Amino acid sequence: GSTRSPTKSPTKRPTKAPTKAPTRSPVSSITRAPTRGGPGTCWDLDPNGCCRTSSGGYGSYTRYTRSSRSSCQSLCLSTTGCKGFEFNTASSNNCELHWSDDDFSFTAGGLSCGMCCQCNNMDTRPPTKSPTKSPTKMPTKMPTKSPTKSPTKSPT
Repeated sequence: GSTRSPTKSPTKRPTKAPTKAPTRSPVSSITRAPTRGGPGTCWDLDPNGCCRTSSGGYGSYTRYTRSSRSSCQSLCLSTTGCKGFEFNTASSNNCELHWSDDDFSFTAGGLSCGMCCQCNNMDTRPPTKSPTKSPTKMPTKMPTKSPTKSPTKSPT
């Protein structure tokens, strides 16, 4: 057999069989989590890891007790300001709602804190139809032509 010289870059797509050379090993350093998902969705950043801030901290969260991942997710999606959650069945069904995008800078896998999930929460409410009607009618026509005598018998 003969060896071909390298192809010019870039090659036309699709290319033939994959190259024989191995790909680079996974990185040993922590990588930032990608942003994914449309409004009202959540996705697993790590099914077996803890949510961590860019400085390695726990982040800003509030702890609740929920029986399942889906109930923890529903709580996050229905709570204004929730950016995602950490859920752990091994630790009394902890459901931690996280409040900062920085809380998902990376995950620390292999720990016993459960799963780290980020959400795209729809915090905005739909606008009201405008104009809205006044809640009550005014008791008198405004303005009066001249001042009324003081005091009046009933409020005007």
